[in-house]
Amino acid sequence: MDKLINLENYKNKIICYFKMRTTRIKDINIEQLYKRFARDTYNVPNFPPGNIDLWIKYQAHIFLMEEFKNKPDLFYKLFIELIYSYSAFYKRAEFNHYKDYYPEQLFFNVEISMAPLRTLVTESGYPNRILCYCFKCLLAGWTPQRIARELHCMKLDSMLNLFTLHYAKESGIHKLCVDYMFLPLRKSLNETLNYYIELYGNDDEKFLNITKNILFTRTGSTNLDDYMGESELPRKAHMISVWCNRIKSSLIKKIIRFLKKQEYYCDSERME
Repeated sequence: MDKLINLENYKNKIICYFKMRTTRIKDINIEQLYKRFARDTYNVPNFPPGNIDLWIKYQAHIFLMEEFKNKPDLFYKLFIELIYSYSAFYKRAEFNHYKDYYPEQLFFNVEISMAPLRTLVTESGYPNRILCYCFKCLLAGWTPQRIARELHCMKLDSMLNLFTLHYAKESGIHKLCVDYMFLPLRKSLNETLNYYIELYGNDDEKFLNITKNILFTRTGSTNLDDYMGESELPRKAHMISVWCNRIKSSLIKKIIRFLKKQEYYCDSERME
């Protein structure tokens, strides 16, 4: 970073930017929104495109995404705009954040946004929850009831195999790319549940009592029933819905977090 931005010089432009994207939000105070945005300091990265106006708009856009992360419709619209209007910045942040998870020589540069998928499989939570989210939210026709009914006895390894097969067909993404994108999740299935408890934390006595027999079992060798402690289908389906909602919330927070890391925009060795 080589130049600190004086936001007061851009205040009117930022407020206008906020107004245009929040017109349907009732009782919103744009001035207060700007004050919260201005609490942080912003620098201009020394790399192309290096356009200060565009960079400030990009930062304002990320700020709005965080402010409205609990309003899915608006968040989705803002995310789509982010991809199409700020691709140079977005691609750099995406690459720098995920390069530790994927071999650089195989870092697929596809037209559609892969950051949500990468975030899902690398940082969103327990593998059993991620897999349920994948079936429910990324495939057609997989309700929590169907997942509970058809997959409750399936090993997590087999669940991932089944999902990637269906996802490649439904998404139109080549199976090689799908397998590559889900490589971190496949690797994570080699860890034990105890590893994830230490990583994410879980002091819920009920959860620990349910899973006490699989704490040191390879995760991919466990099945959904091992995490539920429920025998009735409606209760299992409800638990799966709760898991999916938690993954969704985590997914949004993680995406915003990496976009806000300004150091990701400093490395000039690779743009695309």
